[in-house]
Amino acid sequence: MSTLKEQLFLEFAADALSGLTDEFRGKFTSKKGDRFNVQGVTYELGSPLLRENVIQFEISSKIPQDEFAKDMTETKYFNAVKAIVQKGKKKPKSIDMENIVRETRDDSRKERDYVKVTFQYKEKDLYSDKEIAKSVEEISKSSSKVKLPEVPGVPTLGGRVLLVALRDNLRRMAGENVQLLIDANNQVRKKMKARK
Repeated sequence: MSTLKEQLFLEFAADALSGLTDEFRGKFTSKKGDRFNVQGVTYELGSPLLRENVIQFEISSKIPQDEFAKDMTETKYFNAVKAIVQKGKKKPKSIDMENIVRETRDDSRKERDYVKVTFQYKEKDLYSDKEIAKSVEEISKSSSKVKLPEVPGVPTLGGRVLLVALRDNLRRMAGENVQLLIDANNQVRKKMKARK
């Protein structure tokens, strides 16, 4: 059974990722569910998981097979995107190629390959005690305009500041991860089109 801390961390992490999804859906083309499309490639940001104070989530992008040059394969495309993503500031836990088969209403099957990138953030990655103490001091002196939510079960100012920092920092960092995957896809597609 999870603790109150774990439940609250997961709740604020989910809020961060759903807010980020909404932001990208507003900025780009919105698709069914929580997906969005950027220049012909569909992206999805998964729900967070929390294990032993580590928040984990997945970002996936469809491999645009219909754009492939003659010598391009799903594996070559995946490896090119993977090489770029691995050079990012935050190293992913894993990068996999996933094949998804879906049945459609007209009894046909749709098969698609995706790049799936898994990121993990430890508590220390998402906030520091120094950052929390500074924010608490600023808010206590009324020099901050930060509006903190009321959180049932969290009566202290420090606890609420910590949860907001976790949410805001995770949203920023996950946004950088999504943008990295978008940039990687764009770079590989540009090189691929130049070879056609």
